[in-house]
Amino acid sequence: MAVGLGSKSELTYGVEVTYGVFPTTPTGTALGILSENVQNTRNTFISEEVNPARVVTSIRTGNVQAGGPISTELSANALGVFWRHLLMSTVVTTTVTGTAISDGLVVTRGAYYSHSGRLYLCIVLGTTAGSGAALVSTDFSEETSGTARFMYAAAAGGVYKHVFQAGNTKPAGGLWIERKSFLDTGSEFFRYTGGRINSAAINLPQEGILTANWDLVFLDMDSQSGATSTGSILRPDDEPFAGSQSQIRLKVGAGSYAEDASVSSFSLNVNNNFQTDIYAVGARRRRDLPEGRREVNASISCYFEDITKFNYYQNETLFSVEFSTYHRGLYMLVEMPQARFQGGQPTPVIAGNGVTTTSFDLTAFGTSDIKLELYNTTSSY
Repeated sequence: MAVGLGSKSELTYGVEVTYGVFPTTPTGTALGILSENVQNTRNTFISEEVNPARVVTSIRTGNVQAGGPISTELSANALGVFWRHLLMSTVVTTTVTGTAISDGLVVTRGAYYSHSGRLYLCIVLGTTAGSGAALVSTDFSEETSGTARFMYAAAAGGVYKHVFQAGNTKPAGGLWIERKSFLDTGSEFFRYTGGRINSAAINLPQEGILTANWDLVFLDMDSQSGATSTGSILRPDDEPFAGSQSQIRLKVGAGSYAEDASVSSFSLNVNNNFQTDIYAVGARRRRDLPEGRREVNASISCYFEDITKFNYYQNETLFSVEFSTYHRGLYMLVEMPQARFQGGQPTPVIAGNGVTTTSFDLTAFGTSDIKLELYNTTSSY
């Protein structure tokens, strides 16, 4: 008998029209995953009845607890819906036009510039050379002009800017997910409804691909059958971001952002703290998934090069932090405008003959605790 294969299995997701109800033959989006462990578990109760045979006389099951983690790589297009649900954001989308590039122009990382009907992303800030208007690349290779560097993005009008300012408006429809568990004899499909993204953990390594771990909770596993309930499936054409194209920047007060080149790794956690124990008498599935307080935390590991960040920690300095990354002319920026260091290992530790390092935990807070900007080729979320 053939066994199931993960290599031929997949997850498909979409947004419900009515919360907790799987749509009729919906269009789904294939989710590129590293692994997943979405489960449908139940509490178990064992009878405590005393009997001369010394056996358990009955076993019953109780509340359904549906949910689990999904691990993905981080890319420009595929995860916009996940970001919108995580941040409970009303997305503001505009078409990128770009600033006309010219000789001796001061340019900024993350900004788009136009030339000859093409869009270019600035990946290293600086000033264009005397021949700054002569950008010619169309194959996503990096191109230098003066002290600045650019990367071709798209033909004019082919890039969209999506701003996700974290808010408190929970999407009316939850996420649905259908898992295809492949079998040669006929795949099985498991469907989950009423999905919310409880938390996300983003990992930015010095070398390697950026990853995200999404923790989802559902009202219930809707059904299981030997046939899909999904209509057509969209498959985003995406490549992941990498640490080598990423950057961490800090600023204090009204100053300017400055790159922190001492960072060896960075991680970000956003937690919505959904209450998962809302069950009513006469029902096994959750009645609702109310959101709690959003918490935004990050950790930065650094080589010890100066005392600046330790002084931020020591003096409870208020600062702003952002991380950005790009690939194939597409760009992502996450900003936390108000944060403080509050833990980690802030003093350098002598662990041997190698370099000394420090690490800092930080918390973002305030009404604008976190904002995401995605620049990609998706027209709307």
